[in-house]
Amino acid sequence: MKSIVTLTLNDLIEAKKLSIRPRKAYLITLFLLLVPTLSFLIFGIFHSITQESSDYTWIWLLGFILYFSFLYYSIVYVSAKRQFKQNKKLSEPIEIEITEDSFRTKASYGNSELKFTDFHKWKFNKKIILMYHSDALFQVIPSRIFSNEEERLAVISSIQEHCGKAVK
Repeated sequence: MKSIVTLTLNDLIEAKKLSIRPRKAYLITLFLLLVPTLSFLIFGIFHSITQESSDYTWIWLLGFILYFSFLYYSIVYVSAKRQFKQNKKLSEPIEIEITEDSFRTKASYGNSELKFTDFHKWKFNKKIILMYHSDALFQVIPSRIFSNEEERLAVISSIQEHCGKAVK
């Protein structure tokens, strides 16, 4: 399968969202922290309303949640926009060829061919496939390069055959 693609800002944002998706252990820890926090927040609001109390410590908790929501937004969206704007090579066309066991790219700044077995790990969702060279460096394959869903699933199957199961 061979295709020419130009990465968009949305591709980079989707790649960042997929790459920072936490592991299962982190999600469990976050859940265990979030449940009591949200319970305290709801109880604080309910208590302030029903008891006509002037104890508004729950506002700090709400601020804490809003701060981390803003932090996530800035990490994903703002940094992706900045990177896309700074790196002009990201918006140049790239020829991507995916064979049975390798991944080839050809662009104005160079060519590469890597066997699927050379990749450290990989992740995917409906919009994008990420092939990791290391924990911090990955290749982006937008799903829109595939002509149909069967072709995308065939490539995912081939990658899985050579790289093992995708990292969640």
